[in-house]
Amino acid sequence: MAPPVLEVAQAIAAEGKKGAKGEVKWLKHYSSAQSILVVGDGDFSFSRSLATAFGSGENLVATSLDSYGYLRIMYSHAESNVTSLKKMGATVLHDVDATEMKSHAHLKH
Repeated sequence: MAPPVLEVAQAIAAEGKKGAKGEVKWLKHYSSAQSILVVGDGDFSFSRSLATAFGSGENLVATSLDSYGYLRIMYSHAESNVTSLKKMGATVLHDVDATEMKSHAHLKH
């Protein structure tokens, strides 16, 4: 059974498929046209929900303070969420400390 957040995102994504290709999709105050940085996403379920709702993760950078190995131990859905995000084109970064983000190699720009 999918987590509740994922079920909602899948329902929204299914509704959004009716429009023209390239249509901007909205999920509350998030838009598929925005560049989105998600900081400290625990098991990456929030980021996966956004990418699923938008039909792509190409505009999404998802980060976690934890290492990938720690995520796999602590969160049962983390591995599948990370895999799905990468397949949808999202950038997934581990070991990112929000207090030191401006010096992170992948987040400088």
